[in-house]
Amino acid sequence: MPSAQFSRRTLLASTALFMLAGPLARGASTRYPARPVTIVVPFPPGGLTDNLGRLIADQLSAKTKQSFIVENKPGAGTLLAALQVAHSKPDGYTLMVATTTTLSISPTLYKRTSFKPDQLTGVAMLGNVTLILVTRPDFPADTPTQLVALVKQHPGKYTFASPGNGTGHHLMMELLKAHEKLDMQHIPFQGSVAAMTSLMSGNVDFMFLDASIATPQIQAGKLKALAVSGSEPLDTLPKVPPIMNTFPFMNLDIWQSIMAPAGTPKDAIELLNRDINASLQLPSFRKKLADIGLLARPMEVSALNSFLKKDEASWGSIIKESGSQVD
Repeated sequence: MPSAQFSRRTLLASTALFMLAGPLARGASTRYPARPVTIVVPFPPGGLTDNLGRLIADQLSAKTKQSFIVENKPGAGTLLAALQVAHSKPDGYTLMVATTTTLSISPTLYKRTSFKPDQLTGVAMLGNVTLILVTRPDFPADTPTQLVALVKQHPGKYTFASPGNGTGHHLMMELLKAHEKLDMQHIPFQGSVAAMTSLMSGNVDFMFLDASIATPQIQAGKLKALAVSGSEPLDTLPKVPPIMNTFPFMNLDIWQSIMAPAGTPKDAIELLNRDINASLQLPSFRKKLADIGLLARPMEVSALNSFLKKDEASWGSIIKESGSQVD
């Protein structure tokens, strides 16, 4: 009899512990993030997208008390990274810094890609990127109008660089080329730093370059700025006008976002969106972003996904107008 009573007491105690531990265990298993998160950056280290990915990783690490690790995966107009993330487990532990190139340009520009934008889902909009039209200091043009006139006078003579086929830098120049009927050659590089190095060495003539890496070289007299993208001059270069003042058709947004594989749990996406948007509204963080050429642009998830669909259609029209295609 004592043994039977002991067994019943043991059973009741075990049952109580199980009932208590169950919710705790379930809470522990669903807490996000419970382990390190990878943020894939589709460009080499050193450029704007890489710097932005690391800034966001630091912010999320501080807010969640979990590690966010940047992994660089350049190539194929950001599509190598996009495919890697799209095929990752949709559990919130693999994210991507996705650009205008990733979601609005490359899927149309690359005829043979298997990547589709709907393989990724929106997490957060980070902001609009400022690009600067730059040349070497000795280049015989000081304005976009002079540059266009020079290229028309010498068809086939001049080359322009970009950080890769299908980047916004590339397509903005292709749009100018198509609209103004210019004969000039595109030279793609792996990332903005490599393209800028070639430009400064005299191997190419001009390009649209990330403000984050162009501005120090402009201020040092190693590059010449002709115009900026967007609708307003940069605070750091107040005398350099927007290119849309000269060519209104160049009123284009280049942006950066955080994306996740389609099917990622809604609660993980909402947590990330909330934390990222909170950072984007901090004056100190907004200044850090402005210093690298990004105008913070927080969005709710639904607004982001709606924007992405519209932007893909807009850039698709631009690509068709420019006649650009990559096999």
